[in-house]
Amino acid sequence: SRTVIDYPDLVRRLIDSGKETFVSLGFWEGDDWPFGAPGGNLRYIFCRSHYPSFPEHMVGLPERFSEDGYFGYSCHYQGTAAALTALARGARFVEKHFTMNKASQVVKDHALSATPAEFAEMTRLGREIARLNRVIA
Repeated sequence: SRTVIDYPDLVRRLIDSGKETFVSLGFWEGDDWPFGAPGGNLRYIFCRSHYPSFPEHMVGLPERFSEDGYFGYSCHYQGTAAALTALARGARFVEKHFTMNKASQVVKDHALSATPAEFAEMTRLGREIARLNRVIA
């Protein structure tokens, strides 16, 4: 997310390379796409750079990810509800922080990170949601 703001020329070079490029928009405050419309090798990721995120930070979560131009979701929400909501709305993937110890104070994101058990359950439910999305689409 920060690279979009701090090093936009680097992001442009990556996009111009033709390789699939994922751009998280956690720090982007513009009303338009920073590097042009999504498509081709450019994939935008919906993100709110709040650690942790709360329900009020979820304002603007796409109703339908593919139709709204977002490909995936970067989750800083405590628990897995926001990630699963994004998947139900068509996100193709979720990026979620991972921890072995939520009580760790080394960095501030352990509390919002998924434990192995939470990550496994989120993955199981996410796959089930994806199957349902394909069937009912």
